[in-house]
Amino acid sequence: MKKRISIFVIIIALACLLFTLTTKVNASDVVEKIEGKTYYIAPNGLSSNDGLSEATPKDFYSAMLSLRAGDTLNALPGTYDCPDRITLTESGNAFSQIKVIGIPGQVIFDFSKQAFDSTNRGIQINGDYWYFYGIHIKGAGDNGMYIAGSHNFVEMCEFYNNRDSGLQLGRGAGSDTIVSQWPSYNTVKNCMSYNNYDDETYGENADGFAAKLTVGYGNVFDGCIAFRNSDDGWDLYAKSDTGNVGTVIIINCIAFENGWLLDGSTTRDGDGIGFKLGGSNMEGDVIVKNCMAWNNRLHGFSDNSNPRTMLLYNCTAYNNSVAVANGTGSLGYSDGGSTNFNMARSNQSYNGYYGLLSYCTNLTATNIDYEVGDDYLGSAAYCIFHVAKGEYRSITSFMDASSYEKEKIGSVYTGLNDNCFASVNWPYTQDQYPNLNSLLRNEDGSINVGSMLDVTDSKLLTFCNGSQIGAKLNKSSWDEYEHYNYTAPTLGATQDEIDVLAAKDALEVMCNKDAVYQNFPIWINLNECKVSWSSSDTSLFS
Repeated sequence: MKKRISIFVIIIALACLLFTLTTKVNASDVVEKIEGKTYYIAPNGLSSNDGLSEATPKDFYSAMLSLRAGDTLNALPGTYDCPDRITLTESGNAFSQIKVIGIPGQVIFDFSKQAFDSTNRGIQINGDYWYFYGIHIKGAGDNGMYIAGSHNFVEMCEFYNNRDSGLQLGRGAGSDTIVSQWPSYNTVKNCMSYNNYDDETYGENADGFAAKLTVGYGNVFDGCIAFRNSDDGWDLYAKSDTGNVGTVIIINCIAFENGWLLDGSTTRDGDGIGFKLGGSNMEGDVIVKNCMAWNNRLHGFSDNSNPRTMLLYNCTAYNNSVAVANGTGSLGYSDGGSTNFNMARSNQSYNGYYGLLSYCTNLTATNIDYEVGDDYLGSAAYCIFHVAKGEYRSITSFMDASSYEKEKIGSVYTGLNDNCFASVNWPYTQDQYPNLNSLLRNEDGSINVGSMLDVTDSKLLTFCNGSQIGAKLNKSSWDEYEHYNYTAPTLGATQDEIDVLAAKDALEVMCNKDAVYQNFPIWINLNECKVSWSSSDTSLFS
């Protein structure tokens, strides 16, 4: 029997508990807005220049290391020769970010002279409240950008030809062993990552975007594109050596053709999963909303044995488990070894699914049975899953669903075909791929994939209780999309108040709140904030 629940959340910073009797805040605790300076850099800039005008630009390294809270660094167009890793340890604050600004498509930080090595990242951000806009980062010996701090924002940037993941979040030092020390509340907006390849480890590690191994809470990817990376589009892998991880939110994103590279070559050890959402039976909450995955070498969406709760809303998966001809990159028919949705690899999995659409036409004539259909286990509603070659099951109301039990697999669905979409043919050729960040975006930078997998069938347009099933990623502006935004603090707030506000925004009830069939976990501590729960239904806390 399902229960409809209403949960109220109260969050108190532990740091404040000691001061509950204090009636005023020390002035030093208030976060001040700092008016910084504006600097300029150029590919031929000099460390001896003051950098205060376009006529006297500084060089990349000296300028970056001199930035302080409130400063803005304008990168003039061109390719910057960056042979060494740069580590940014300074921090801004909630009202005074440190900004590095480029014109999209015109500023390239080129780290290609670095050797392949795990320490040879391009830019490592250990500080908080940095803002990067309109920068290309290429060729690093490891990650293009590595974010170890919190409250950072990366927008309209591109990452390619790096020798590990294009952009990765993770701890800054091995001594940071608890989740509250790991990067939290970072946002990656309207970025693109492609053709990243760790050649010396046979493509096993280089993803488009990674928030793996050691990440905190509330890290958001919104409007991002990942393709032709040697391993996965997104990788949220965790392992027992470092422990469970915090919540990651992925919204309005696409992942396609991961598991091989721009030149058409496949890699020996790359997986090629569009959205890899965990690993090693370690726990980490994940929310994926309004995303698409197609033509990935392995799965479209996979829990990768993550036993924690994942919530997937209105996502579309098409022809994943694709066969790729090594050397040409041409796509062939699959033997069905993988699936569009692989969301029940662990028998501990119990997730929430709403509005998922799985469509598959690339299987061979061999017998493809239920063993290689979509895997799902959890509270589901208004979904269509591909369960065998040419066979689909629909879930048209909330139910306790399982692909492992025929009485819970859903009802037979017929009529799903190419004509249900405006197009199932990707219109872009390989030589256009480096320009996809402009071809797939509106003027304001929001994602727009055009007719690709756009649902047009009248039945599917109202399948979800009157709304469309699957993802909708061809809207005309940023404001038309739903986003996961953090509440802006008001000037005069303390850092404790800012941290509590961020923790409250990051906190999610990780269950399908309209239909609860099973116990679900709740956080009682989030980044040193104590979480108290109450409900009109006391049985929820039994």
